[in-house]
Amino acid sequence: MSDQDLIEIIKREIEKYYSKESNLKEILKKKIGFIGNDIVLKDELKRNFDIQETGEKIVVSELGIKELAEISQGVYSSEESKKLLYNLLEGKELIVVEEGIEWRKFISAPLKLQERYRNYEKVLESYGTKIMKRIEIREYLEERKNCFTEKLLDLKALKKNINSNGTIEISNETKVTELAKEYAGANNIKIVKR
Repeated sequence: MSDQDLIEIIKREIEKYYSKESNLKEILKKKIGFIGNDIVLKDELKRNFDIQETGEKIVVSELGIKELAEISQGVYSSEESKKLLYNLLEGKELIVVEEGIEWRKFISAPLKLQERYRNYEKVLESYGTKIMKRIEIREYLEERKNCFTEKLLDLKALKKNINSNGTIEISNETKVTELAKEYAGANNIKIVKR
């Protein structure tokens, strides 16, 4: 057997190994449902999840005012409302993108009207629906609990949320106080933004 033949055999074995590994990753991808037209979010989730029409957890990228009111009352008049309500009735968890809730786009809406819509959201949450920011959804679906997503990381929060390996992961929007930065530097704590 020549060196070239040996190299070819090794090359084929390596290709088989990586092919099996990538197929295994595809098989092991968690299945989630996705309802809505947010292609950017859908593509981001496709990297880590198997996106289907339905799943145990369903991401809803847009929720209109009519659908919000109907689902919170347990009724439907459109196909979209019917689909969402039936998923709730089947015990599936809906995860609604906060930025995709239609009424939230109207900044100058009367306070009483905003209060009514917030009450609808609270009713939905009492049914087990989660309403969260778009950047938090992937982490929630991956069941990562160790990312700090508050707006401000102060010294008290830093001490409370340090991982066992001396790091803390924070979202990109989180601001870190100077005192927390000094404490982290003095104690070799890594602050990692995601």
